[in-house]
Amino acid sequence: FRGTSRTFNSYNQGDVRVDYTYGSKDRFMAHYGQAEGLDGYSQYPVPAFFHNGSKYPDKIFVVSNIHTFSSSLVNELRAGYSRIRWEQGNPIDTSGAFGLHGNQTVGICGLVASNPCTPQLFQGFSAQNVDGLNTPGNPAGGTNFIDNTFHYTEALTWSHGHHNSKAGVEFVRYQQNNFYPGNDGALGNFSYHGAFTSNPAAGGAGYSVAD
Repeated sequence: FRGTSRTFNSYNQGDVRVDYTYGSKDRFMAHYGQAEGLDGYSQYPVPAFFHNGSKYPDKIFVVSNIHTFSSSLVNELRAGYSRIRWEQGNPIDTSGAFGLHGNQTVGICGLVASNPCTPQLFQGFSAQNVDGLNTPGNPAGGTNFIDNTFHYTEALTWSHGHHNSKAGVEFVRYQQNNFYPGNDGALGNFSYHGAFTSNPAAGGAGYSVAD
């Protein structure tokens, strides 16, 4: 089957910064930045054959305050936060027909004993592997990486004579939250290889489509 497909790549970024001087001894700064990259398919000949897309939303926020005690003694307090998130290989439902109930829509149930047709975490429906045919559905093998960084610093600078001395403290906290469903994916897959049927025209060999 041949038809028209369309892919897309986009990247958007924005920053805003505010500087404020209050009194004669204090300066305040705040900065926020955000970026998001996207790629994937917006059109595919047969929507049942889901393809993968990725999203990369990043955020950063920083505030600082500089206080001048005297012409020779200055203190800076700074706090920052950054969040980097990579959502790679998520299945894309270009048809819009499957949504979060894909397996239920095509009659695949029994994945959860207490609720046989519970909605799935990812869009689409489980991959269907049939010998000799392309694989409809998607095992939902997307990988998500989330990295949060919290950064706090305080630095005191002292100018005396021919010397410049600096002392301070720094605290950094790293937080990671990763999701990797493995090769079978979050939705899993069904494989049909003719193990339970036979095809007399092929000498009794199993027929995967009948399976």
